[in-house]
Amino acid sequence: MKIMKRTTAWLMTILLIMSVLPSSLMLTAFASEFVDFPTGWSAEAVQAAVDNGLLHGKGNGKLEPQARLTRAEAAAVINRAFGSTVKVDISSFKDVSPSDWYYEDFAKAVNMKTFLGDGEGHLNPNDNITREELFTVFARALVLSDYDTEILNKFSDRADISAYAEPHLAALVKNEYVNGNADGTLNPKGYITREEFAQMMHNTFKTYISQSGTVTELDGQDSVMIRVPNVTLKNVTIEKDLVLGDGVGKGDVTLENVTIKGRLLCRGGEGYVDLIKTTVGDKVVVYDVNGTVNFHNYETEEVFKGHVQHTPATFLQKK
Repeated sequence: MKIMKRTTAWLMTILLIMSVLPSSLMLTAFASEFVDFPTGWSAEAVQAAVDNGLLHGKGNGKLEPQARLTRAEAAAVINRAFGSTVKVDISSFKDVSPSDWYYEDFAKAVNMKTFLGDGEGHLNPNDNITREELFTVFARALVLSDYDTEILNKFSDRADISAYAEPHLAALVKNEYVNGNADGTLNPKGYITREEFAQMMHNTFKTYISQSGTVTELDGQDSVMIRVPNVTLKNVTIEKDLVLGDGVGKGDVTLENVTIKGRLLCRGGEGYVDLIKTTVGDKVVVYDVNGTVNFHNYETEEVFKGHVQHTPATFLQKK
């Protein structure tokens, strides 16, 4: 009986310690268990991808960072980054089955409109994804396209870029989310590895807000992702975009005294989005595939000058 009590007390102590540890510390410890965790140029980005729940192991203690990224893996990572939960019926696609590990992820990705299929009823989940395919999918998630594609001329292999990918690549390059290779190429038809994708995500988002509540400090700069509902962001500056991810859903977001130097992209915010003494350097963009973004502001406020609504939004009405 004493042994059982002692064991129970020990377990309770461990659980108590874990409950007060930051989730990032626990995830970092988990990352160290991978036998093939990278130690070179991608280590920081891969660590961040594991810490933020984007990149998962592939079994037997391996992360396989140098393995080519598949279309299914790309769908899963983007879903996790944006906090996507809503699924649509994908039974019309011939090459996915409910028993596949990636079935629900594609149901979310198709709902997000990041993956559209090949036009012949296939999602090609196990195919390695090319760089231009991945750039296109990522640009769709970020709602970025630019038909002024002259900026692509600086790449020596510009002629290799498929027409469908050009506006997405142009927008990513202009926003400095994609910079090309050191030799002046984009290698659009080449494949991308898991660690390269982790680096791309890390170049874009240094901060993921994954818990409801009030945030008054941000680590790093670049773009920031809010992927849970009911978040208040106060007294911070964001160097690029602030994204209200799909995971915000029907929850609320309050931005108080926030400076956004890029865009405010609202993929969620069906409760309300309240902008208090907040400025947006580029524009407010609304693209909520699951509902209507409801702003607790008047549309005539300066922050909405030049705003773009791809999906419906509501605003306060003056009496």
